[in-house]
Amino acid sequence: MSKKNETIPSTLLKTIEKIQWERGSAFHLPLYGAARPWICRNFEFPLLVLLPDLRQARDFIADAEALGYEGSCISLEEIPLRESQPLDALKAQRGDVLRQWRDKRNILVATPGALMAPLSLGGDELSFTCGEELGRDRLVEWLAGKGYERVE
Repeated sequence: MSKKNETIPSTLLKTIEKIQWERGSAFHLPLYGAARPWICRNFEFPLLVLLPDLRQARDFIADAEALGYEGSCISLEEIPLRESQPLDALKAQRGDVLRQWRDKRNILVATPGALMAPLSLGGDELSFTCGEELGRDRLVEWLAGKGYERVE
């Protein structure tokens, strides 16, 4: 059995035991072009495809769509060096991509820069339904829990 951080060379993902995936084993597949998304098809759990640069990540997604895997790949984009959007909006967008990946159990395509950039996973929502009386105390308590201070 392999150690947690050991890289396992493999040419067939079918030969990889599920226990190796669950233990976080790394796999190196020396493939190029449309072979990359083709070998990543039919997974029953979320899969992270880490590619060295943005061009290869975009090619992977385009190849996956050409093979008919439309909607199975989502991309975690890098934060641009020159921000065209407010940083908080980009963090929230990136957090939403990770939430979609977790919930839909599909393929996340990313670069090392995209994985290292900041994100926000949310949890900063105050949920209520239409017609529900929120109440001042509940709102004040929620705001205090988020770091706001009451000033009168």
